[in-house]
Amino acid sequence: MPSSVQTSPEAATSAEGPVRLRWDGIAARRAREGAGLSRETVAQYTGQSAGMLRRYERCEVQPRIDVAARMAAAYGVPLTDLMTA
Repeated sequence: MPSSVQTSPEAATSAEGPVRLRWDGIAARRAREGAGLSRETVAQYTGQSAGMLRRYERCEVQPRIDVAARMAAAYGVPLTDLMTA
C-alpha cells in the first residue's frame, strides 16, 4: 500500500472556482474492492475498525479527512476519487 496520497487543493477546482466535495461511500467501497482489500486489512492500515469502515461505505458517517486520506492511500487512488461534487 502506498505511504502517501496527493491531496492538493487544485484537484478540487473547476473553471468557476473551488468545488465543494463530499464523501462518497459507494466510491470508497468500489475502490477498496478494486484494490482487492478486505475491510479488516484496511482497518489495520487506517487505525479504524472494520465496522467503522462499513459505516463509512454506507455513508452513515463521514470519515475525518486524515482517515479518508489513509483509505485513499491504501486503495492506491487519489483522495478525490472517494469524493463527489
